[in-house]
Amino acid sequence: MEKIKALNEFTRQLEVWNYSAKNIYAKKNTILRFLNYYKDIILVTDFEKKHMEQYLEYLKDYTINKYDFKLKKFVSLHYTKATVNKHLSALRVFFKYLCDVKILHKNIMDYFDNYKKRIALNREGLKESEVELLFKVVNENTTKGYRDKCILETFYGTGMRLSELTGLDVDDIYFNTDVIHIRLGKGRKDRMLPLPKFLRETMLYYLEHIRPSLLNFNYDEKAIFLTEQGLRITSRTVYDLLKKYVIKSEIKRHVTPHIFRHTFAIHLLKNGAPLRYIQELLGHSRIDTTMVYTKIVPVALQEKINEYHPICQDDFPEITLCIPKNLKRMMRWESKKQEKNDV
Repeated sequence: MEKIKALNEFTRQLEVWNYSAKNIYAKKNTILRFLNYYKDIILVTDFEKKHMEQYLEYLKDYTINKYDFKLKKFVSLHYTKATVNKHLSALRVFFKYLCDVKILHKNIMDYFDNYKKRIALNREGLKESEVELLFKVVNENTTKGYRDKCILETFYGTGMRLSELTGLDVDDIYFNTDVIHIRLGKGRKDRMLPLPKFLRETMLYYLEHIRPSLLNFNYDEKAIFLTEQGLRITSRTVYDLLKKYVIKSEIKRHVTPHIFRHTFAIHLLKNGAPLRYIQELLGHSRIDTTMVYTKIVPVALQEKINEYHPICQDDFPEITLCIPKNLKRMMRWESKKQEKNDV
């Protein structure tokens, strides 16, 4: 089968598997880049292990020019291990599909594992004082300002992803049970999030008084958060408004919507929330992903151990250690020796 035809069939299969349009687009472009790298190969059955080895070397040596705001100049950067792993992941799914439908009899990706990455510890999140400062600079007396306040509180109060926030519809908020329904989040999975008290009040006022003025006669729009044109808010708009408030608050660091997600998790963990609870709220399929946050707040966790562990309580009975006889004998001998030296 021709490689482009195989890619098109694979793309249609991803739609059947209910992958998001964004995910399909990313995978298709990644695979197409690999296929176009070998222009002389027409049939997908002609790909061999050596081709993947060569392509991996190409990815590792590939450089991109990126503007460094600290250095105030363009710098050449290699792909990170995480980026190379994304390429491997897309190609792994593609070649596995070709084997499953019997187009290929051998999967060349079986020879290649993902690169091991260091656990990312750059998830410090914002300090509570920084969050408070960010909220203070928002002018909630204007229509846009109150909408922005509601957006920031939704990030901080729920820990949802940017794509989940922009995808929220009015019907996804259940005020009778104080629950937010996340439909088809990452991995196309639904989940329920509790609606915090402070966010409930802000959201109710926004939906009753602010959102109607943003609709701009576009009454069929179901999205919660709208632009001034009455359309569903975009990720770009959210990035821009957040950047505006970060500059205004004079917070000297890079803040993104995802930083709010880290902040949500870290602040809950510091205040004693169980890790499994945080895992459910964030929508992590594996606890390993959530455990990254425990490496960021070891001091806070130590305080919680001292607070909750029974042996650290004042009323816990004193423990008498069982010391072996020979050790007791050595201790007595050392004690007598020390007494002689003191004399």
